[in-house]
Formats: sequence, structure tokens, C-alpha cells
Amino acid sequence: MKLSPETIEILSNFSSINNSIIISPGSVIKTINSERNVFAKATVQETFPRDIPIYELREFLNIFKIHKDADVDFSDEQYILVQHNRTRMKFYYADLYSLSKNLNLPDRDYVLDDVVLSINLESEQIERVRKAANYYSLNDLSLTGAEGRIELLVHNKEDSTSKSYNVEIGETENQFCFNLIEKNIKILSGSYMLEIARVNDSNFAARFINQNQELEYFIATEPDSSYDD
Repeated sequence: MKLSPETIEILSNFSSINNSIIISPGSVIKTINSERNVFAKATVQETFPRDIPIYELREFLNIFKIHKDADVDFSDEQYILVQHNRTRMKFYYADLYSLSKNLNLPDRDYVLDDVVLSINLESEQIERVRKAANYYSLNDLSLTGAEGRIELLVHNKEDSTSKSYNVEIGETENQFCFNLIEKNIKILSGSYMLEIARVNDSNFAARFINQNQELEYFIATEPDSSYDD
């Protein structure tokens, strides 16, 4: 089997959420961060034949920086065999039981039924906001609705005098402010449908649905988020 560039890119992105992973049999890959407030799921081209527990995902992916079109063999019960021409590398599996028990790995899918807001985010809009957050060390990302406008804003909530950067992305008749931690927005570049859903009476979650591939992220909003019908 060869891993497609798209799958390698997704796995690399998932390693930024959690550097350990268990890939289940089939074509769906999932991960969740240690705080259990960022969950990601992708359907990929490949069909994996068995449970594949990897403790150091970034180390495993480094082999594809050396050999981009290497063959990957999962038939052995103890290790992954990666081959390219006359080169061979064995990458041993982590202990499946220990990895499942001791790490915060996904144990279920996440379903958001009570959606209160849906809006398209273009790739360019997301990239501008993320660059501003990086350039100016802005820690908070807010999706706000006020005075008829929906804006995506990066700022520092704890410092009212700090710089801020906002992009107008739509129109609304409602008042809301959904706050996220900027560093939790570990999504691949691209355009997304962003849904905000009510989890319970006081909590919300954001769902980023990639427009070009079967890839989505669920990210919890901060407790100070608000929505006025």
C-alpha cells in the first residue's frame, strides 16, 4: 500500500492535535487532544486492514519526508514495514491496550444536532485571521454577531488595550459571541462550513466541515460564549 499525499497531510495535521493515534480498520481516521476539547475525523482513500497503534506519529511520518512514495506493509502483527527500492524500515506498533487506556484517544463520534449558526468560511479569510493571530500574538478567536454583521475576530480577551484583527464574513439578525482559543484551531488549510451548535443550556461547540474533502473538526467553545435568539 502507498499512502496518498492527502492522507499523509491529514495524519501530519492530526499529529498536531495528538501525537499518538490508533487507526482503526477501514478508511476513517480519528484523533482527539489531551484536553478532549478538539476532535477531528477524516475519511481517506486507503483502507487500513487492522488496528494500527502509533505512539509517535510525527516520527512515523518523517519516513515520508525521505521517501515520499514508499510502500507501507501492515501485514505483520508487530510492526509496520516501510520499503522504498532497496531501503527498509520497521516501525513497531505501540501496545494497543496501554495506548487505549492511558491516552485520551477518541471513544465515540460527536454529533451536533442543535445548530444555531451556519456560515461559509473561505480559505483566504481563515488564513488572514490566523496570520494576524501569529504576527501579533493574539490568543483568542471570536465569532461575533452584532449590528447586523458577523465577524471573525482575533484578540486578547484579558487585555482590552491589545491589538485586534477582524474580518466581516456575513450578516445576521442575532446577537452572539462564540469564543475559542486560537491555538485550538488546528485545521488544515481550505474552505469550511462552520456550524455552531448548542451542547446544553450554557455550552456550545464549533464544527468545521472541509468543503473539498471528508474532513471535519469539533472544537469546544469557551464558557463565556453567548447567543441571543
